[in-house]
Amino acid sequence: MQFFIHGDINVNYLFHNSRRKILDTLLASFNLSSIVYFPTRLQNKSATANDNIFIDISKFSHYVISPLYNGLSDHDAQLI
Repeated sequence: MQFFIHGDINVNYLFHNSRRKILDTLLASFNLSSIVYFPTRLQNKSATANDNIFIDISKFSHYVISPLYNGLSDHDAQLI
């Protein structure tokens, strides 16, 4: 079975921290990995990667991920 999880998860993937480690450990138990490592929200002088996509990279061997700057929200979309 192939599936993915995506959304605004409120864990910043631009930095290694305890919340990211806990989430990565949980997702790894389902063979899921994060694939978004670019800023998805830019505000004033800060950048975060709170919006993410998690996939089973053993089943999705070929993918391209890029930001989609839409100007409609304070978060940018991700295009996979």
